[in-house]
Amino acid sequence: VVVSGIVYPQDITSAPTYSPDIKVNYILLDADPETIRQRFTDRRKAYTESSGASKQSPEATEKHISRQIEISNELRSACHGLSSATILDTSELSPKQVTEIAGQLVV
Repeated sequence: VVVSGIVYPQDITSAPTYSPDIKVNYILLDADPETIRQRFTDRRKAYTESSGASKQSPEATEKHISRQIEISNELRSACHGLSSATILDTSELSPKQVTEIAGQLVV
């Protein structure tokens, strides 16, 4: 089973269906704060241009980016102490490279 998205390890172990007999491996697709900021800015710009959606205010954008960086830090901290966790720094990797590496880790 692969669970994709923002999932904290404690959410898995506190789930009613969790059992210590189930092997759980965590893969954190991480990036440095500047990369997170740039990727979000690029995606938001592309979305706004392609969909005709209204632009967010600079304050709302900054709040959202700051929260994404906080989440990244929280997940990194949560995974650091786990022997079953791999933290993959995607800062310098292409989407194709990330897919290839993550695919190898899942198999």
